Amino acid sequence: MSYSPQELEVLIKQGKFTLVEQEIIYFIENASDKSNYIKLNVPAGMHSDNKDAYEVECNSIVAAYASLIVQMFCNAKYAPSKILLDTFLTHKVVLELLFSLSAWKTTDALIEKLNMLELLKFKKFQFTKKRMYQLHGFLALYCVGSKYRLPWKQLFHIAPELTLIAYQSMLIHGVSLVDKDRNRGFEALLHAAEGLPIIEIKNPEQAKALAHPYFYCSYTTSKNKYEIKKWVAKVLNHNAKRWLERDLYEFSASCDSRPISENPTIGVVLERYTKTHAMYRCYNARLAELSKEYKLVAIIERGEAQDADLSVFDHIEVFEPNEDINSIGCRIRDLEPDIMLYPSVGMSWWGMFLANIRFAPVQAMLGGHPSSSYSDAMDYFIFPGDNLDLDDIQKFTSEKAVVIDNLGIIKQAAVKHDTLTNEMIEDFSKRQPDKEVFTVGVNGVIQKVNATLISVCKEIEIQTTRPIKFIFFSQHKPYSLGFMATKAQLNRYIKNFELVSYAEYVDYLATLSRCELLLPTIPFGGSNSNIDAMIVKRPKLFIEGSGELYTRTDGFDWLQVDMYHTLCCKGTDELLRRAVEIIENQEVLASLQQEVNEKCSLDKVFFDPNLVTDSRGYSINPHVHKIIEIESSKLLEQDLMAS
Repeated sequence: MSYSPQELEVLIKQGKFTLVEQEIIYFIENASDKSNYIKLNVPAGMHSDNKDAYEVECNSIVAAYASLIVQMFCNAKYAPSKILLDTFLTHKVVLELLFSLSAWKTTDALIEKLNMLELLKFKKFQFTKKRMYQLHGFLALYCVGSKYRLPWKQLFHIAPELTLIAYQSMLIHGVSLVDKDRNRGFEALLHAAEGLPIIEIKNPEQAKALAHPYFYCSYTTSKNKYEIKKWVAKVLNHNAKRWLERDLYEFSASCDSRPISENPTIGVVLERYTKTHAMYRCYNARLAELSKEYKLVAIIERGEAQDADLSVFDHIEVFEPNEDINSIGCRIRDLEPDIMLYPSVGMSWWGMFLANIRFAPVQAMLGGHPSSSYSDAMDYFIFPGDNLDLDDIQKFTSEKAVVIDNLGIIKQAAVKHDTLTNEMIEDFSKRQPDKEVFTVGVNGVIQKVNATLISVCKEIEIQTTRPIKFIFFSQHKPYSLGFMATKAQLNRYIKNFELVSYAEYVDYLATLSRCELLLPTIPFGGSNSNIDAMIVKRPKLFIEGSGELYTRTDGFDWLQVDMYHTLCCKGTDELLRRAVEIIENQEVLASLQQEVNEKCSLDKVFFDPNLVTDSRGYSINPHVHKIIEIESSKLLEQDLMAS
């Protein structure tokens, strides 16, 4: 940065807006890496080891830039350039975080001051070039936390390209949803997808950001949140012919009629598979079992493959991070898979794209992200174990649910990370709690934490007589924009908390072991966080679910160590009551801790293939057999009808 905020304020008064715009654009773009990290020019003598002073300096600079934006837009002589408006549109998360950390909280006051809400009265004027410029400015400033709701359907008809950029940029979910206004705003954006037109998108690059709402919508409590997934799937399907090269599109269209070979090849799409990730920890044992009967081909991005154990695969197809969907698609076509298997759908832009294109006669998914893909190209949803009733779960998925009776309860089959020793685990479980304060942890990442859970935490503080401290876990770096904004939002609701920035796995477990009680993320649980609770032997309450698959996964995990009924709560009211009881009553806590110590033994928590005598609870082989039988009978029926 060439100028300080104070110098930029002087430049605004002098009318040197181009210089100020350049500095604001530089600031926003440099705050926009994966962790929303702010690269600040720290004053001489100011060091990050002086944490409190450094954080104050960071906050003051952020607030100053929000103020500069307001001052410049309110200057009667200023007309924002297209490049600045485009920067705001494509870096909406940064703008949202900037204002959330300032005294303004949102951009609403600025929008009102500029009388921009008049633009929403569509019948009053035609959208001339001047009006389109004004709409560009309005959409550039509008943020998720706004109290105003936009008519997105009409906006998509008036200015589809501009509206798509604004809409998907706000749905990136880099802003924590612990704040009620932002939680409501985000959910309103998800609801708006119902009835949106199926738009034309020139190239797939413009649609990559749709992967964010396609995935993150699951973390909200809204009943209609999956309208966005349905809309995104329709948009991808509609534009596939435009995006795919002709021969690849024709191959995809012909896959339905191709029979499954006698020795099937299964292409396994690995969006995430590093050794610490839930996809590896929960699915490697299942895929190892599957590899005993079928040829497995891993399809994985190079960055993900570098720290992945891919030993169960017969072939590994690695593509580069910058490869486009046609290049990746041609790689898969040349593999000639009989079945495409997706442990998860939506954890990456390319995974979302591939799941909405047909590359094999049969395509199936697992519950790595436990929600339907809503893709016309996805045929089956595989559910291991026999915990679920077919008629019950089928209504929550657009794919045909594959459930097999008499397999026994679903088994986690979790793999122990190779940096984790038994000595470490024993040390974690024996750590003594802080005698001065009762520590409660929420060990899902902060993206999964919404206003509903924060309300429960706030009530726990009110209803308990003991000093309470909450620990939350952020994916952001310390002193980053995302980290500071989340901390500021938590400060509005929780009196005493610690926000822990991203750490290595063992360090994270060490922090987790400081807690005496763990709370779930709701409504979306997490297998990794449950396994981590078992590793450090800390009781973690959860809410019993009977709806979408994601409401049930916590229960599956605790059922396998016979603690389902001990930790299960019927809803948020019981979760609050149980948490307060455990905190207030030492005998209740001691009894609960003893049960966790006894039941969360390593042989139950981790999968050891040498000790397995019955694979039915975790194996997906029977499900693949059933799918092949169904598809074979379909082809036989078609042949009979043809003859």
